[in-house]
Amino acid sequence: GEIKMEELYYIRNVGCDDETRGLAIIPKEFFNIFKEIIENLNENSQYGCMPTIEVFKINKNILREVEKHDRPYKILHLGEKKYALKGPIYDYETDNYIKGVEKVI
Repeated sequence: GEIKMEELYYIRNVGCDDETRGLAIIPKEFFNIFKEIIENLNENSQYGCMPTIEVFKINKNILREVEKHDRPYKILHLGEKKYALKGPIYDYETDNYIKGVEKVI
């Protein structure tokens, strides 16, 4: 089905030398519970190299369908579909996230 934009999230589990990324649809009525779980997990990250989780509310317009040349680590699975980001989500020149991206955790 169609992705509901207000429920689409990009999640990064980031450690010192690597990260795992993914997409999730989280209905509004479940987001506060999800947020509390993630914030509690992040509090357990005791030192710099322990992974922490970042969550971004995103607009589906920053995604594209996967192409042949995409490397496996760029592929974001959402159910049976596969997507990739169109580009970086952060603009270092303006020191802001791009349009369609809001860091929520």
